[in-house]
Amino acid sequence: MAVRVPPVLNVPDRLLPAITAAVRFHALQHQDELTGLLDWALDRLRQPPRVIVEIGSHEGGTLACGCEIATALVVGIALPIGAGGPTEWGGISAAAVIVRDGTLQQQYPHLRTILGNSRDPATVRALQSMLGTRAIDLLFIDGDHTLDGVESDYRLYSPL
Repeated sequence: MAVRVPPVLNVPDRLLPAITAAVRFHALQHQDELTGLLDWALDRLRQPPRVIVEIGSHEGGTLACGCEIATALVVGIALPIGAGGPTEWGGISAAAVIVRDGTLQQQYPHLRTILGNSRDPATVRALQSMLGTRAIDLLFIDGDHTLDGVESDYRLYSPL
């Protein structure tokens, strides 16, 4: 059975590869939401972001999207189901994360992932190690969908 991918609609040429990748890897966000975010981010940064960090990666749609626009490094932080990750936000199993990461890393060698709780100091240290002296240009928080979770992720990662 072939997987049907919805068409990519009303996307500026500069964002077409990113939005196409997001759709192909099943981003949960609507195309117009991602298009608006990327358009805003690229206009604000005045250049493609070098480093993107995403907290909460699900099936990899927004990771792939970020990989299409980032020039140096994309890091996805994910807490799979079975490793403490909640099911109510559409998490996927650790086995599915491994398959997802392998597929994405074949196409995007500048992608790195961290499997762990974004609030765990070890996760923050792992990201700091990957970043080295680089700063995060775009931080996409889409993990714990509670106000406390988002605020915590922002406090921990925005200084980077």
